[in-house]
Amino acid sequence: MALPSSARLRHLTLKGGYPTAFSELDLCDGMAAFKTLETFEFLKVHITSHDLARGIAALLRENGRHLVKVRFERNDLSQPSAAVILEALLKCHLLSELSFVGNHLNKRNIETLAEVVRSLRNLKKLTLDFSFSNGGPFGPIAKALESNTSLEELSLKACQIQFEMLFEALHTNTTLRLLDLTLCKMTINEVMHLARALTFNKGMRTVLLPYCRLEDEGIVVLANAMAKNNTLEKLDLCFTWCSTQDVMAFCRSLKNNRTLRSVGFGLTRGSDQERRELSHQLSQHECYGRIALRWRDADLHTTDDGAES
Repeated sequence: MALPSSARLRHLTLKGGYPTAFSELDLCDGMAAFKTLETFEFLKVHITSHDLARGIAALLRENGRHLVKVRFERNDLSQPSAAVILEALLKCHLLSELSFVGNHLNKRNIETLAEVVRSLRNLKKLTLDFSFSNGGPFGPIAKALESNTSLEELSLKACQIQFEMLFEALHTNTTLRLLDLTLCKMTINEVMHLARALTFNKGMRTVLLPYCRLEDEGIVVLANAMAKNNTLEKLDLCFTWCSTQDVMAFCRSLKNNRTLRSVGFGLTRGSDQERRELSHQLSQHECYGRIALRWRDADLHTTDDGAES
């Protein structure tokens, strides 16, 4: 890695999960040679020593003037090591994409991450999947999102956070376009906060909620919010059990909503009579092609993958 021929490398990906051993000292020496990196990915490689964390931080600072994409994934970071790396990210002023996946942070490091969100004016995509559990302190990041004017995509897959804080931030945030909450379990009260946020939000285009196990009441609340929202284009509720009444609630909302182009549902339960009535509602409100159901029914002509024919 330290060879002169590699010194002008622009893209560096280090991926673990293999039995090959490596020397952290040699890795640090090798990384010190890179001065022109634009992307840096450190995936499934454990950062077991503070020396390695400092070496990575030095690389980030050295390349901070041209790094646009940085990814860390499942690195088994200690909190002191995470702190060193997060501080270095503050020097990456051109960064447009940051992933910090499967690396849990304490409150102090979350505050530093919030400062990263607040200070990096070019940051457009932030991925924090599997990084918050047991209602982790999301408040500082939510506060940063309130005034952020660059971030367009936020992914929080399988995170357990105080969702009310996130959804409150959506009342004032106008730049976020995509919110991915796949595998996030929410209470009915949190879903109501999301529905209220979508009523006011004027920037969001896509909300992904697969595997969220929303209750019927929560789905209907979201449907009612769509009657007032005029910017959202896609809402994904796949792999969530729902009733025909849930789908009908969306049919009624879509009657006056021409912006929402795609609503994906999970397995939909209902009697034959309810299905026939739903088919009528889909046709009456011109929802065929906009609502995708995951059942096979001769009347609805729905394929196995949920697409309609």
